Amino acid sequence: DHTTNSAQGHYIYIETSEPTKVNDTASIISEHLVAGQGCFGLWYHMHGPSIGSLVIYTSTKTNPMTEVKRIDGEQGDQWYHLQTDINVSLQTKQYLRIIVKGVAGDGIQGK
Repeated sequence: DHTTNSAQGHYIYIETSEPTKVNDTASIISEHLVAGQGCFGLWYHMHGPSIGSLVIYTSTKTNPMTEVKRIDGEQGDQWYHLQTDINVSLQTKQYLRIIVKGVAGDGIQGK
């Protein structure tokens, strides 16, 4: 695992073989966060001729699903570290969620 630099970590992937279709999605949604700014990071691997997309969103009550970062297509057969600033204006008693969405491409090698 790249996060803990140990064998104790985890990863997730989108299976793109049948019956998955182009543009099927899988999402990870954070719990409610109270901070409106900071840094978000993850490691990703997007290898194959027909890779889809990895999209990072922030979501608040007043601004749901605001795209922060998008990575499309083949990125090579290696792991990359993504680190992006999160800067959201939060209203009183408003919470932030971070959403990581994988979008299936039209091949069977998407991960």
